[in-house]
Amino acid sequence: MTVSSKPIKPLYTPHDSAEIDFDRDIGYPGQYPYTRGVHASMYRR
Repeated sequence: MTVSSKPIKPLYTPHDSAEIDFDRDIGYPGQYPYTRGVHASMYRR
């Protein structure tokens, strides 16, 4: 939940936005192009 009370998903996928190319622009955590971190859990504990 954000400070503006909007819900946040733990993981967004291609189905969440048709405006971007998910594989090219974002990718999955821990996978190339590493836009979401080099490890799948990155800074979460």
